[in-house]
Amino acid sequence: MSTKLLQDNETNSVALVWPDMKNVKKYKNDLKDFYSDFINLLLQFNIRVFLVINDKDDMRKLTNKLSSNLIANLKMIKFSCDDIWIRDYSPLIALDTITSEYICINYNINGYGGKYNYKKNEDFNKKFNSILFKNKFKSLNIRDIFLEGGNIIFDDKIILFNKQTLRSHNKNSIVLDNFKSILTNMNYKIENIDIKNISGDDTNGHIDNLVRIYKNNILYMSTDDKNHPDYEILKELSAQLKVKSKIFPEYNLIPINHTYDDTITDKGTFLPFSYLNYLHCGKSIFIPKIGNVSENVLNTMNEIFKENQIKFIDISSLLKEYGGLHCCTFNFKYNEN
Repeated sequence: MSTKLLQDNETNSVALVWPDMKNVKKYKNDLKDFYSDFINLLLQFNIRVFLVINDKDDMRKLTNKLSSNLIANLKMIKFSCDDIWIRDYSPLIALDTITSEYICINYNINGYGGKYNYKKNEDFNKKFNSILFKNKFKSLNIRDIFLEGGNIIFDDKIILFNKQTLRSHNKNSIVLDNFKSILTNMNYKIENIDIKNISGDDTNGHIDNLVRIYKNNILYMSTDDKNHPDYEILKELSAQLKVKSKIFPEYNLIPINHTYDDTITDKGTFLPFSYLNYLHCGKSIFIPKIGNVSENVLNTMNEIFKENQIKFIDISSLLKEYGGLHCCTFNFKYNEN
């Protein structure tokens, strides 16, 4: 198959879903402030923003907050979704290298194994091509598997996913067995980790909290702090990746250290913070933080991403909904033509 998945550095636009649904009522005002600031920041970085929003009053308030020179790169789309985690119900975007046509690879969703409502998100997924791309993209439907965008990471050579999540959301073992063969047809090397979720992660272990790929580097969440609530899980993650590294010897394994100071709780419950749940769009990388960033993490991230504009963003309010920057965004390439 002459198809390759669209890489983060090839993207120029970001889609988000405004938090106007009833299920975020508890922290809605804090979250709306976060979204307003984040959208403003994306626009300042010359990233086109597509905002899925259903509240007309919020549309007006947001527009009034933005300077006129930024608004031109903001497109509002009236639609109602079940939650803000657009990454998980948006398609994979691929390029046919022979025809130069873009392809929406669509998959099924089921509310993280039936945990949450998902019918509006499912409707958005099915209409994604027409809503954002006016049906200019071809569609490839893989409807025999339940998947979320947060559980698949890739570059131009390898694809990684967490088998724990896929197994939890797909009860049919045949579907699970066929997953690798579906992606292998795109000429990628396919591998998986098999790890429990970090504390507070209600997705059953999405890989975008645990592992990311940048150039020939595989970054992974780690800790040497025995007080960190995920010390044992992350120790197992490190062990699994060291075994996998023999399959991908050209990649460097880089631990991103998290200490107990990199944890946050809400009413006694740990929230799923990870520096790896970052957004990479074009030449810009937005990295989550809570409070101060350790010198170790700061130096590591600055060295790895030195060819990019880097911005650390406090996501304390977003974490109260149990997700991060990669979860709440969907980056893609938008072409006016």
